[in-house]
Amino acid sequence: MNPINAPLPRQFLRKLRRVVGRRNLLTEPHQLYAHAYDATNKIYQPQAVVRITEREQVSKVLRLATEYGIPVVPRGAGSGFSGGSLPAKGGVVLLLDRLKRILEISPERRESVVEPGVITVELQQAVEEQGLFYPPDPASLKFCTLGGNYAENASGPRCVSYGVTADWVKSALVALPSGEVIDTAEDPCLTALFAASEGTLGVALELRLHLIDKPPASATLRARFPSMVAAAKAVSAIIAAGLTPAKLEFMDAETLRRVAEYRNEEPPLPNEAVLLIELDGTADSVDGQIPRVEQICQQEEAFEVLHATDAVGQERLWELRRASSGAIAGLKPLKVNEDVVVPIGRLPEIVATIDGLRTELDLLIPVFGHAGDGNLHVNIMCDPADKSEMTRVDEALDRLFTAVIDLGGTLSGEHGVGLSKQPFIERELSPAVIALSRRIKQRFDPVGILNPGKQLPTLEK
Repeated sequence: MNPINAPLPRQFLRKLRRVVGRRNLLTEPHQLYAHAYDATNKIYQPQAVVRITEREQVSKVLRLATEYGIPVVPRGAGSGFSGGSLPAKGGVVLLLDRLKRILEISPERRESVVEPGVITVELQQAVEEQGLFYPPDPASLKFCTLGGNYAENASGPRCVSYGVTADWVKSALVALPSGEVIDTAEDPCLTALFAASEGTLGVALELRLHLIDKPPASATLRARFPSMVAAAKAVSAIIAAGLTPAKLEFMDAETLRRVAEYRNEEPPLPNEAVLLIELDGTADSVDGQIPRVEQICQQEEAFEVLHATDAVGQERLWELRRASSGAIAGLKPLKVNEDVVVPIGRLPEIVATIDGLRTELDLLIPVFGHAGDGNLHVNIMCDPADKSEMTRVDEALDRLFTAVIDLGGTLSGEHGVGLSKQPFIERELSPAVIALSRRIKQRFDPVGILNPGKQLPTLEK
């Protein structure tokens, strides 16, 4: 492996240039910096950026990188929250955002074939024009790519009913570090293996996605609760009742306060929490579920439940949730965004734990997320220049992750492990599983060029 501080071999760069063309090999400082960060705000500058314009170039670049032992980090939109697309060991960023063709939409086979750089919302709009539906809806869907969604196994508000990205990928064409291209349709187990592998095993060149008919009707309910714990109990009760909302989102009091300030509205009650619930299906099924959901919320102390079945009314109810990220963005210079997951029945316990951390450590921690599958986005707002505060942030993360594992949860629901969760992954995975994962990595990538330094605990001391 090329040493991290050593310059890339000139012969390697010359061969790269022949593969992608002079204009697509980026080495100027400003070009490198533009691909040195993601949504974590951490900075790792690559030594070169290769802009891919034809899929055949990917295999050639990987083959060259393996020959010279140069790290390669696949990158789509760079919108991830775990550092998955950061060149932690230097080397080359493999920029895939120009592979952005929707190759096929087939109503007969209920599938679409896409390149990895297709923006998620663009596929959704294209299939909905034909009466079809692609459900995965990460919050960054207006700019994140489908290849990145697959690599991180992205989720979204609809996950409670429709599952995550991996549930909608039928197969993929994947380039291996050797330069070989495989079609995972030959072995569906491989399709699942590459999902959430975070670019450490191969690079997706094409995805074949499952589609369904667009649901003909929907409704949105917004329920207000006197506390986080009451709202969490309502989530558990809705799921326990056998209802499967398309979306079931949670907002805590801190988030609601910031949204009210952001929108110049009346502040919420001191400990208020909100659930946003979307139902979809046939008109009859939706109409039948509305009173059941309202009743459950009221039984769990909801003091206001509103609902809408028309598009304008539903959008008005969802505006509260859509404003969350913007409302908290300017509170502090840094947002540490953790996407922890616990079993549905343990939601009241984890929200109580978070409330305790907020008070004991004097930290600003707005919480919202996909409560329908137990996935909460815990946003610790902080200032990296304040050493005392950052020490408290570290303690909060340690205690949060310990509580999540103790409750039978997982450290990441959709953001991935990357760099952010890597220091904690040994708390969740057993030594046997980590050893097996390392053997799989070795089998696929014997030289270790693909996205090194991510996911698994480092062996370096």
